[in-house]
Amino acid sequence: MITPEIVDRAVKDIYRKKYGLNVVFLDADGNSVHDWKHFLNEKQTDNEIELLHTPNASTYGYVCGWNGLIAVEFEKPLVYFLAKKHFEERFDTFTVRTPNNGRVLFFFTGNRYSENIDRFVDNLHVNIVMEGYAPVSGWVDSAIGITAYIPDFEKDIRRDNNIVEDLLEFLEKTLAKLNFFEYECVKYALRGEVNGLNYHRKHIFMNFLMHAGLHVSEAKHFFKFCRDYEEDEIVKRLKNVAREIKEKDIKPYRCEKLREYFRVDKGICRGCIRRSEYDDDKITDKKSRKKGELELPSTEDVLEDFVEERPKIHTGQYFDMEDQKLYYAWYNSKKNAFVVLSEDGVRVGLYDADIGDWGKVPEEIVRVEGAKIKPPKRVENLILPKVKEWSMKGLPENRDLTLSRFYDEIYQLLKKYIYFSDEREYSLVALWITGTYMRQVFIWYPYLVLYGLRNVGKSTTLSFLSKTCFQCPGEIAGDSSEAVMFRKADALKGIMFVEHYEEIRENPVKDQMYRQFLENSWYKDSTVERMNNDTMSVESFNTSACIAVGTRAPSDVLDEKGIVIVMEEAPNTRQYSKKFKEMILDPKFDEILVKGHIIALKYAKKVYEVYNELSMDDGFEAIQGRDWNKLSPMLALAKVIDEEKETDSHLKELYEYGVTYSKMRKQDSIELEDIVLQIIIQEQLKEFQLSDMQDHLKYELDEEFNIQKIAAIMQKLRGIVKDKKRVDGKQTYYIDLKMAEKKAVIRGLLPGDDGIFVEDDTDSVETDTKPVDRDDNDKIKGEYQEAIVTGDYEKFDDLQKEVLKEAIEDKKRRETSNEHNDDHDDDMFPEKQTIRYYDDLKRAYSRFEEDPKPPRLRNLAEVLSLIVGITVIEAENVILDLVEFGKVGMKDGRVLLVEDDTDSVETDTKPVDRDDKDEELVKDNSGNVGFSEIEETVIDVIYHEMNNSEGVCGIGTITRMVLDRLEDATEEDVWGTINDLKMRKVIEEPYLGHLRISEVKLPYLIDSGVIKEF
Repeated sequence: MITPEIVDRAVKDIYRKKYGLNVVFLDADGNSVHDWKHFLNEKQTDNEIELLHTPNASTYGYVCGWNGLIAVEFEKPLVYFLAKKHFEERFDTFTVRTPNNGRVLFFFTGNRYSENIDRFVDNLHVNIVMEGYAPVSGWVDSAIGITAYIPDFEKDIRRDNNIVEDLLEFLEKTLAKLNFFEYECVKYALRGEVNGLNYHRKHIFMNFLMHAGLHVSEAKHFFKFCRDYEEDEIVKRLKNVAREIKEKDIKPYRCEKLREYFRVDKGICRGCIRRSEYDDDKITDKKSRKKGELELPSTEDVLEDFVEERPKIHTGQYFDMEDQKLYYAWYNSKKNAFVVLSEDGVRVGLYDADIGDWGKVPEEIVRVEGAKIKPPKRVENLILPKVKEWSMKGLPENRDLTLSRFYDEIYQLLKKYIYFSDEREYSLVALWITGTYMRQVFIWYPYLVLYGLRNVGKSTTLSFLSKTCFQCPGEIAGDSSEAVMFRKADALKGIMFVEHYEEIRENPVKDQMYRQFLENSWYKDSTVERMNNDTMSVESFNTSACIAVGTRAPSDVLDEKGIVIVMEEAPNTRQYSKKFKEMILDPKFDEILVKGHIIALKYAKKVYEVYNELSMDDGFEAIQGRDWNKLSPMLALAKVIDEEKETDSHLKELYEYGVTYSKMRKQDSIELEDIVLQIIIQEQLKEFQLSDMQDHLKYELDEEFNIQKIAAIMQKLRGIVKDKKRVDGKQTYYIDLKMAEKKAVIRGLLPGDDGIFVEDDTDSVETDTKPVDRDDNDKIKGEYQEAIVTGDYEKFDDLQKEVLKEAIEDKKRRETSNEHNDDHDDDMFPEKQTIRYYDDLKRAYSRFEEDPKPPRLRNLAEVLSLIVGITVIEAENVILDLVEFGKVGMKDGRVLLVEDDTDSVETDTKPVDRDDKDEELVKDNSGNVGFSEIEETVIDVIYHEMNNSEGVCGIGTITRMVLDRLEDATEEDVWGTINDLKMRKVIEEPYLGHLRISEVKLPYLIDSGVIKEF
């Protein structure tokens, strides 16, 4: 099969030209068609190559031994796959696929052997060619037809001076594990086999492979040389064999059956390794037993294997609570051992399951359990060389290696490269990064959730974390496979990333997988069990990793287990964009990674003590429950840092941030309870399952809530639940609609104009109550308010009586405390009900007396909510109502308190009739819309900047552009103005940190000239 093409290919071969290699032409049987040995010492020319070919040459190969080139020929695919898995990137070299689906790998090596290494050719079918030739490309006329040698992995030829020695060691271990390849009948059956195996022979090898302990995912590669290979069938059969071995204790095939199926006679067994092993076992067994004796083990013998000879540490990172000592353990796949680092120095660790009797292992060897995964490349290249240095010189004892200095360095790097709108979040994130190096000290460790739309710095922040946290890879690498995620978390205990979580949630399979992962990984002792389909055994993984998430959509699991940072566009976005390239090359990040390990080993015990001593009773009572669990690791770190600096600023700042954060979460939780309550009443849900409510919330909020979240809400609303049963395997709630409506009245959520219900005279089964006729509103309102004053509520139904009773008791409490001296008649009108909060408002206002400027609406509402016992949203509405009633003023986003002897105060807005369709857009005396200059500027910026795919404008952009236009304005002025406009419903916030003009108000704003189109 001569074609000019094979010669042309050899002449133009890129590796031949690049490395100065010599080539040889081969026939269909793989033999050289010409003399080649002189090319071990002589360089070929192109003309010589063209003269070498003969009519029977169909393939060309490289001459091994010239220029240090060697070849490793894997005739069949199984051993190649196992070797590739073992050597990983060391097998990233130029590779050729063989007709039997094997591989030929080429290397350069400085170590030479006097002859080829072929002792594994007849069993494992591996040949190491030191001097000779190996095929590269061409056609072979084999028993299964025309097949080919095809370049399979076109990488540069790798130089590895130790590859031969390491490969020989690997092949020895592989042959010891797969010793059936040494059986004479097996060698005979596989010798030169290219057509494949029949059904029975396949089953024999499946039995051998499963007994040897291979996974199905490994064993399947053995059969890839077969012409009729179908992976689904092979995998299915392998699993069945593994199951039979496990459940029925199926033994390997006996020699008689092997001879029968392989069609060989008994003479082949002479000298077979299996026969020798069998005879040795029989002799040993006869010597160990005397006739008629039965040896019974003692209790001590049976219990001996269950005794812990020495404590075990876990892979990646481990904290021993008894010794209060931190350990790091990195896996070396080449040596099948671990490098273990602690404050005691560097030691060797061995995998627990690999050692039968730990009593025979020296005490200095550490016992290790957990998944075996090599550390990230950045850790291999940067940390492990340092560990090697520390093993010889000891751990560094530099005075500058303190926790407070380490924190300061991270803090300054964050300030340089990342933008957070809340300054306190720099401290939070710096502490979170610090904590990743001693994550196993803490019971709970929150996820860091970066939430926002495009171009707000989420990916940049994740990149920052990928260069500073424990086990950081230096790049963002998400893990899509469940097996990879669980094993990586178990093995490394380091930083893991989930980017674009909103896209993951759109895939039901991935969403379920990630949700389960995120439900567990924040807890130190979280263990996930999975059935290994290859070995049919249960595997346990400890998934307590440090997780950073980037997302554009909120999620209840992230809110519950993470600290959510709302990312906003930086005021000087271009400046931060330019810094990204600088961040990638900044050597400071390498210093951080090295220091982090030393400092964590040094401070782990101290942080552990502070963490356990830290209590909510020590002045931290404003943070409770899950929020405390999330923030306490950072509070403990802050306290240790403060002790070093002799200050309390870090702890105080973080605690204040935590209080604000906790309040916001609770407010969100209350609002979600209200929504569920409204759904129950509006849909008249007398009974429902949690999945039904899940669908309702998805429809109402376009957000997915898990079943556990909804169950927690129903627990808080338990007063409305008459019964709870499991029907068809699902939890079903039976609702008391009257109690639900009562609770809704108390919360101000009941449908209808005023939330007042009258007795229902009909026998309707759909609802227990009906809204009051609109014509009777005023009358009922008066009766309702009069009953609160007089205490006479007998004419009302049971539901209304309960509501009125609570209102009367609240009134009595206020009168007793002498905090309100309003006349009883005042309580008959909603204006007076709001005004009665005025004294409380003055108390709240007094907290800001020392500030140079009046308080902003949000700040004042937070204080008022604590004094009165209402939510922040309710407090804001009270203040805005007081503005409308002329009791409080508002100027440039700040609240102005009226003097006691006046009835009103000058304000940016004037009260208007409630019936006005633009009630929130108040006009001044000239007929113009009553907005201040800064308000008009904010509105104008939002209008002209929200022309994008999302239809919104980021707060960072708004702030930057308003400050550019108004020289005297400050960031606080802009934020306060935005808050005021939101309260007046002029602007909306569909996404956190992103605003748009209300569609209802937009025409009015344009017509009145506030928005100028140009």
